[in-house]
Amino acid sequence: MMPSTLELRDTPFFPQEEYQCGPAALATVLAASGSVVSPDELTGQVYLPQRQGSLPIELIAASRRYGRLPYRLGGNLSAILAELVSGRPVLVLQNLGLAHYPIWHYAVVVGFDAARDDIILRSGDRQRLTMRTRRFVRSWELAEHWALVLLSPGEMPAAPDEGRYVSAIAALESAGQAEPAARFYATALSRWPDNALALFGTGNIQYA
Repeated sequence: MMPSTLELRDTPFFPQEEYQCGPAALATVLAASGSVVSPDELTGQVYLPQRQGSLPIELIAASRRYGRLPYRLGGNLSAILAELVSGRPVLVLQNLGLAHYPIWHYAVVVGFDAARDDIILRSGDRQRLTMRTRRFVRSWELAEHWALVLLSPGEMPAAPDEGRYVSAIAALESAGQAEPAARFYATALSRWPDNALALFGTGNIQYA
């Protein structure tokens, strides 16, 4: 049963420096997953000076370097809330501007309050930013519902999609992270024992 209020208060907080919400938000979810990391360490990996920001693909690639599985959530608010109930903060991309005049921003969802109709975020230089749910959903919708959860080896998302989960593991394996990929494959096969891609990936790793 979904609680009416939940906040992951122990989620780390890294204040954003100018234009560097990507490294700060990624450091937040990596640290929450158990990695020892700082935004400064990530800036060179994900921040693009010419764009004054970071692209989602760079954040995904960087998270793999720390042995985490970046799993893209489905485009509905319930998917985010389910991850929070499972104890995992969610990295989101927002458009705080307009469709034709976007203002891109990465933040981390750490809670919700149904009674107040609020979403709670680590955002920019605010350790605890509350945003009306409707406004949050609109800003998220304008960013094509991009939301990412970082899984530690052996974990599954709250509501896993078989194809999306196993494909994410294959991408982690291709990035040279064989050991965590093997653990994720084992987790996948415990749930979907006949998944061909998971069986093939496991065989590849064992052969290597």
